[in-house]
Order: sequence, then structure tokens, then C-alpha cells
Amino acid sequence: MPATRFSSPYAHDINFIDEINVSSDQIPLSDYDLCIILGNLLDNAVNACLHMQKDHCYIKIRLLTTDDHKFCLFVKNPYPPAARPKKSPAGLEHGYEIQNIENIVNKYYGIMRITKNDAYKTDILIPIRNDV
Repeated sequence: MPATRFSSPYAHDINFIDEINVSSDQIPLSDYDLCIILGNLLDNAVNACLHMQKDHCYIKIRLLTTDDHKFCLFVKNPYPPAARPKKSPAGLEHGYEIQNIENIVNKYYGIMRITKNDAYKTDILIPIRNDV
């Protein structure tokens, strides 16, 4: 059964590990943009876990702020070969979800790094601007 934006990790027996150490006034994104980022990343993570044995399924998410005024969002999940997208004729490996996230991160002058090996890790850093 494919995951949807409304799928819960708990509904699929996925170990969900979270660390949230940020207050709402420290989040430099609109609620809408934050929901787009989290929804896409978590949906992709649930989909990847559906290709794993249940005892290897996990999603780790961290939201925090740094002393140098950056909002950080980290998501990590397994990256099994069965969950890896096939390359398109143009050589692209990801869909619109990642492009949407990149667009939002760029809108807030942030940076995003994706690392893929046994795990799929997305690291997002966005400056907290007090002048906005």
C-alpha cells in the first residue's frame, strides 16, 4: 500500500524518533512552507520504509536552532535499493517534491544537502532573520 501525505509512520510500524527543540517564534518559515517541507520529507521517508523489513524501519527528525541564529531541520530514513527512483531520460533522480523543498529553502536564503547511501538524509539550514 503506497503512503500518502496523510499516512502516519505509526500506522506502518515505523520507529519514529524525533527531537524538537525550537519555539514557534524561532521558525523563519511560514506555516504553509514548513508544512510543505515536512509533509514531503515525511511522505518520502514513509514510502522508503515500506520497502524495508519492519525491524529496519525508522524515521529520525530533528528541528532545532543554533546559537548563530539558524533554523535546522534534519530528516533521516533508510534508503533501500527498491525505494530508489529510476533515472529519467534526462538523468533526473528525484521528483517534484524535492524541487518544491529546494524552492522553499532558496526562498528563505537557506541551504539544503541530501546525502544518499544506506540512509537518505536531508539537512536544511535557514537563517533566522530578525529584520523580516
